[in-house]
Order: sequence, then structure tokens, then C-alpha cells
Amino acid sequence: MPDSPSIDFTGGVDTSVAAHAQDEAFDMPASGMAYAQGSLHPPTIASAFDATINAKVMGWIGSPQDASTILGGSFDRWRVYATRFNVMAPNFGITKLNAELRWNDPGLKLHAGISPQEDYVYPYNFNGAAMAIGDYEWTAPTLRYNLFDNTSGANIYTGTIGWLFGVEWAPDYLAGLRVVAQTGPDGGFVGSKSWAKTAQVGYTGEYSAGGIDGATSVAVYATSLNPAEETNEFGETVSPKNGIGGFFSQTIGPVGFGIGYAFNRRTTTGDGMAIDSRTHGVNAGYNVRFDGKVPVVLSGGYSYLGFREDIDAFLSSQERTGEHSIEPVNVTVGLLPGLALTAGGNFVIVDQKNQTNTEINGNEQVFYGVLTYNGNATIE
Repeated sequence: MPDSPSIDFTGGVDTSVAAHAQDEAFDMPASGMAYAQGSLHPPTIASAFDATINAKVMGWIGSPQDASTILGGSFDRWRVYATRFNVMAPNFGITKLNAELRWNDPGLKLHAGISPQEDYVYPYNFNGAAMAIGDYEWTAPTLRYNLFDNTSGANIYTGTIGWLFGVEWAPDYLAGLRVVAQTGPDGGFVGSKSWAKTAQVGYTGEYSAGGIDGATSVAVYATSLNPAEETNEFGETVSPKNGIGGFFSQTIGPVGFGIGYAFNRRTTTGDGMAIDSRTHGVNAGYNVRFDGKVPVVLSGGYSYLGFREDIDAFLSSQERTGEHSIEPVNVTVGLLPGLALTAGGNFVIVDQKNQTNTEINGNEQVFYGVLTYNGNATIE
């Protein structure tokens, strides 16, 4: 007999107030984000196929004193996410409306519809820690301003959330293995000649020894984003932007850490000239969980993003710049089920050694307080 259908609901709110200084400028921006999502699980078809229909909407408000760093890291990651909406109203949009069909025996899953590229192929997800109050468990965000995530110039996901089509293989007889490949147009629903292709192979192994639970995760991925036009306004040939990366994370009881590296490259060639542009970076993070009636998580992270461009022409030149982002210690406290308060700081140091653009943003210091709530419910 088919299983009965069910609906899962999840909602959340994220509010932030910060003291932000950049060179000689100072402001105190505030921002807020809210989301609501649901997943409909129809009855299983003959125990062979499972289907899920997902929908998610997201809204954002913030002060106009937003700032972003030169290589794409954001002062607040939700603001970057908001710029990728297919806008229904100002600062509001659908970030997911898709269907998934899983063929259980071989472990194959197809997904199609509206999704961000990184929802399915994204190894840099070491930004949260499990918290629990009573029987209620949830994941509290820990690293907030680390640059090397979906805001990073070292990744090449589509610029606007839109159509996405892909396949995933996660067989039960090879527990922990996951292989994903997908593609989607850049530019959302307006149509684009530029398409992004992403693929990932990952493995997660969980274990328990001596009463301590742990997990090891390894992932490698490759990305490619072809340009909207094969030639630019000067008639020069523009190549696709190709990148590769890898990520490793380990948890041992209440302690976890992760580290990853990625880069991408694009070349532009014309009459008597060639430009080689590369972005690369490393990201590392840790968290330590203290369980109890009032759960507490300590976390921190380091990111480096570097940009390099070599121009070979009549007058050859080089451009180098980079950013170091440090979140030494963030403290997250579970106040009520689903509700957490985080306080911390972030420091961005810009290397302008060979930077030709003199109007770029400079070093940043941010001290922030963040109140988040995440809730869920299931209707069967």
C-alpha cells in the first residue's frame, strides 16, 4: 500500500545589527531576512519511487550603507543572496520551486525547476552547528561573514537564481557516496546564452567509537560557466570560466573543523594580446559545541581570496590583489527552541600591492550581533 502524503514546513528569521568600519568610514547597518519553505511528499509509488515538490520564498530588508569587499565577499551574506532573486517585489523572491524524483533501488534522483546552483553542488557548507533544547534540535549558523562561500569569486555559480536541471546518484549499497551533475542558464528567467555546469563527487562517513560519534566528509567539484557572447565589445575571444575545488571536514564529538580550496580561470585573446584571469582561495573554519540546558557554540574561520591577471600585449602587465577574512571567535547561545543569539566580529585585510583600481574598498572591521530563529513542522 502506498504511504500517506506529508508536508514539511520550515521558516526562519535572521536579524543583524553591526558596528562597521572601513578605512575612515563608520556606520551601523541593520538588516533582516525571513524565509518560508515547504516540501510536499506524495505517496510512494510501488515502493520504488519517491517524489518531493519544494517551494521557498525569501525576503530581505537592510540599511543603504551596504558594503562589499573587492573579490565578491559580502558585508552580509543575505544581501548577496537577495541580489540573485528573480524579483517578485523589491527585496523579495522565489528561491526554490522544483520537483525531485528518486528511484530508490539504484539511488538515482532527478531534480528540475527553480533552484540556486549551490543547493545541490556545494561542498562549502561548514557554517552551522547542531543545537538542542529538550527534544527540539536545529542547526544554528556560526560563520557569518566568511568570504569563501556562495558569495565567493572563486566559485562560479549563476548570477541569478533560475532554472536548474540535474541528476544525483547516492546508492544505499555505497553509503555515504554522492555524485551530482547539473546545468542551468545564467540570468534567471530572462533567458541567457550563458550556461553554468556543475558536478561534484563527495563522500561522508559516520562512525562511533568509544562512545564518541564523528563524521568525515570529502568532496571535490568542477564548474564551468560559458560566456553569454563568445567575443566581447572589442571583438576579442572570451573563453568559458572553468574551476575546480575540494573540501574536507571532520567532526569528533562536539568538535568540528573544515578546510577547502578552489580556483577558476578565464582567458581573453585578441589581436596581439592575451589576458589570463584567475581567482583562487582557501577557507577554513571550526566549531566547538557545549551541550546543556543552555547550549553554546564557539566558532571561527579564516578565508583568503586572491585575484591574479596577466596581460600579454605590446606593454605587458600584471595585477595582483587579495583579501584575508578572519572571524576569530563567534559565540552562539541557544535561548529557546529554534532561537539563537550570536555575537562576534570579522576583520578583512586587503592586499592592494598591484591593484590597478584605486577606488576599491579597503580594510574592514565588523562587530555584530545576530538573532536567528528556525522552526519546522510536519503535517501527515
